[in-house]
Amino acid sequence: MRIYINQKTGLQEFLYSARLVKIGDLLNSDKSNSQYRVCNVEVEYPNGTTDIISSILWESLRLSDPKVFFIDNSINIIVKAEGEYAGNSTITLDSSDNINSKEIKRIYIGLPVHIATQILWVDVKFRTNPLSKQPGGNDIVVEYKDGKALGYDNIKVPSIYVDKIISDQFQKSFSKFEELNRIKKIEVIKTYINRVYARSYKNNSEFLDKPYEEIWDSNKHNSLPSEALQEFELKNNFDFIF
Repeated sequence: MRIYINQKTGLQEFLYSARLVKIGDLLNSDKSNSQYRVCNVEVEYPNGTTDIISSILWESLRLSDPKVFFIDNSINIIVKAEGEYAGNSTITLDSSDNINSKEIKRIYIGLPVHIATQILWVDVKFRTNPLSKQPGGNDIVVEYKDGKALGYDNIKVPSIYVDKIISDQFQKSFSKFEELNRIKKIEVIKTYINRVYARSYKNNSEFLDKPYEEIWDSNKHNSLPSEALQEFELKNNFDFIF
């Protein structure tokens, strides 16, 4: 999934790639001069999962270019993220190449949909490390047990950065968190954090296409998130000079 800025409205939109499986009955809008039809659409995502969504089909496109609605076609699902019609979806032919890469604000490839749609990205003005204000490096997403997900971009050394944000967060609730031994820290972290995801990119092409990886899972790992991220760094051949 990608998120980009609609150049006409100035609002953010989610873009999902999928395969068209089935289209339900077309429903007329309640407006007699409507230029769209509403219907339920069954789609299959690249990971093999299927979903039925309520979507809008542009009537003019349906009449002028019927092939857009052929079964098995690759399609885009565009979901409005902001504004009056937030949450509404539209399906079109797969034309992702027509989206200017400069419009893309965040990349969500590889993240579960329920996380990707609710990430709160921490603004650069709240970041104390000056390196985080320089573009490039790594993106990190921390999913919490309460359903919240925080995203951090332009991270240069993920293991150090996550260790710092976890320490700062838990120190507020547990005044002696830093005095706990490693095992106790893991127990506390597992109580509040569900999973950690990360992706690394070295250029603009990788920025657009590199998927997230699940780095740490509270149900699977008996290590600190920062330790799991160190393995991620080794795998991606990190070479930072301090």
